[in-house]
Amino acid sequence: MKLVLTLSLFMFSFLAHTASVDRIHSLVQKTLYTCGERIWPQLDWQSFEINLVSKTQAVQISKGQLVSLDPTKAGLRGKFRFEKNGITLNLDYFQSPQVAFEFMVHELFHAVGQKQLRATPSAQQDVYPANYLPRLEREELAQSLKNYLTGVDQGLSKPATWFFRHQAHREDLSADLIEGSAEYVEALASGLSKLGCQVSEKKLIEYATQRVTDNGMPFDKSLEHYRIGALSFLLARQQNISPLKSFTENIHPLFLVVNKNQIDPTLSSDPLLDHSAEMVSDLANRRNKEIIDRLAESKHYVFVSFKNVAGSFDHRGSFAHKGAVYYEDLTVNTKDDLIVNGHAVQKNHCGATGFLVSVDAPVKSTKTESLKTAKVYCL
Repeated sequence: MKLVLTLSLFMFSFLAHTASVDRIHSLVQKTLYTCGERIWPQLDWQSFEINLVSKTQAVQISKGQLVSLDPTKAGLRGKFRFEKNGITLNLDYFQSPQVAFEFMVHELFHAVGQKQLRATPSAQQDVYPANYLPRLEREELAQSLKNYLTGVDQGLSKPATWFFRHQAHREDLSADLIEGSAEYVEALASGLSKLGCQVSEKKLIEYATQRVTDNGMPFDKSLEHYRIGALSFLLARQQNISPLKSFTENIHPLFLVVNKNQIDPTLSSDPLLDHSAEMVSDLANRRNKEIIDRLAESKHYVFVSFKNVAGSFDHRGSFAHKGAVYYEDLTVNTKDDLIVNGHAVQKNHCGATGFLVSVDAPVKSTKTESLKTAKVYCL
């Protein structure tokens, strides 16, 4: 009976994976291969490696055809892995082929579409203690971009005002280019997959704008780059400015659309947004102080070097403090198939750089270190 049940589960998994592969293959053909130029100019999507794997199967979309891969490529730990010229996607992590397709486009663009971009990744975390004003101004910018793109506002004075007002804080906005362009590509691919390659530019931009803003999270510095960056690229697109111009000149797309002459010095923030931004920042500061204190008081730590991390890692939020990056409720998988969970901070320990994770009890380890009155278990 147990054997029959095991075989049934295997067949169900096999058939579900096959259906997902067929659907994703269809989406790739009808969007990336048919009208990929509308997603991003001068990018030959057919030349990139797209591998789709699960616990039971591994296939590659190669120039429009599905090709079986070595079964040992199945069972990838984590959602995805970058390849030299593409991506491998683990379908076991996605609730639907559409979600998997859109995620794949986003990450594939990171892998192959940003080679012309000279911007370097910067910290997307906010600092502790955080100032609420930059988050308020960025949220006002997001709202003004959406309102202009959807026709609620007719002029560009609001986007210009909030964009240049925020410049005074000297925050690094390179993530607006890096994550924003990938979010922009993902939203366009989603729109074309649902509306068809013949959809008008107006309707495509409307769809992409709504999708990007629906996924937004106000006053969160780690997430705002996706939304604001994508909306900025959409505004440039609406003004017939190629995204390639932003990449080749290594410049924020808004610098190509707005200028300081459009600033309205009388513009004030929405009182409700102002209050919300201050409240959210205050709550974040309290929560982050608790994380710092709990990490400092821990008696047991597990150290996971970056070289021992298997795939990606998850957390509920991150922030920078005194030159270190902290993580709330980090979950990381090691190459030895261990799962480590707890508040964490990036540190140098055990002869390497990695995550120092607070845990409740000792763990098995061949190497340990002392940290004040606590013990660090090296993995």
